[in-house]
Amino acid sequence: MSAKSTHLPFPGVQHGKRIIISVIEQRARDEPNSSWISIPVDEGKVCEGYRDITFKQLNDAANHAAQWLLHNLPPSSRSFQCFAYAGPKDLRYPILALAAGKLQKKLILPNLSMMPENHAHVLRKAECEVYLSTKHVANDIKAALEHAPEIQYMDAPSLDDLFRDTEPIAIEYTKPWDDAKDDPWLVFHSSGTTGPPKPITHTFRMVANLEAPASLPDVAESHIHQYANKRWYTHLPTLHYVGMVTVLFIPPFVNMTAILPPPDQSPENVAKILRYARADGAICTPLLLSQMLSFTDGAEALKSLEYVHYAGAPLARHLGNQIISDTKLAPLIGCTESGHHFTETRPDDKEDWDYFKFQPHAGVEFEHRADDFYEMV
Repeated sequence: MSAKSTHLPFPGVQHGKRIIISVIEQRARDEPNSSWISIPVDEGKVCEGYRDITFKQLNDAANHAAQWLLHNLPPSSRSFQCFAYAGPKDLRYPILALAAGKLQKKLILPNLSMMPENHAHVLRKAECEVYLSTKHVANDIKAALEHAPEIQYMDAPSLDDLFRDTEPIAIEYTKPWDDAKDDPWLVFHSSGTTGPPKPITHTFRMVANLEAPASLPDVAESHIHQYANKRWYTHLPTLHYVGMVTVLFIPPFVNMTAILPPPDQSPENVAKILRYARADGAICTPLLLSQMLSFTDGAEALKSLEYVHYAGAPLARHLGNQIISDTKLAPLIGCTESGHHFTETRPDDKEDWDYFKFQPHAGVEFEHRADDFYEMV
């Protein structure tokens, strides 16, 4: 896997049939200095520049976390013991996810905005046994656990504990693709707007589907092609599926470096981040794009990018037209239940940039319902 390659598929790589835990461990072993993410040198002054965290540092932190889990989680009679984590929006989310995978455990990532009874409902449905968290949100979690007293609460390890300099005892993932592809790993949940929220379990095969387009024959350019070997800014939180995609899934698969923001995510600060972190692309909400286009430095920062992807809502036509005059613009579509939907990015289409065109390999069909209405199936 060459860091200098700019085209997919990568030589000798079977995209779409790799266990992501093994991919990360291989990157840590064979390319220890390759970049996983980039974070500010000083969170209060992004103009001081960004520093990269390597895949070796990620894997070491995950090994420290896995050892902590081995020593602290209670014994379980269940295959793929499930534990939960919720806390500050920091790197413990991807690190604990990787550690859970190494140990063949499931990690559920609850959204703390749920009502306590819905929170407890999701935990029980996922067969969660232990809840890890921090003092910052402990009261919210303990309120939920009043409705599920059988679930044990524990304080999670600190980031300093996970990124300590001592060499960890390595825990390597050894299951091959055919044996592990359908193993459960990460549990997200539905929003609960149409009833109690439901846990949604993602397997290693579902995660690997993200990179499958890289090796499909005669495939049109998709988002994964634009991520390969590039530095992408993302401000999407990793407690959600899409945030985990941009921070933990895509970087090891296609050599992307995820650029993460400090707590100050104001449009003015994001404009500085794109400059000082040397971003090639940005994944943003339409609201952030609208705010950045409202002042000169923000508009210039977007103009300097090669790519802009947006998700979460439609982007106003006049705003998208401003962006696409200088950079390649594409919408993202997907859902927690099935993951990212396989669409074309159409980088040369300056007119219909706000439409989705599904790849033939996606298996999407539109069935006529009435008049000019069709249902995607």
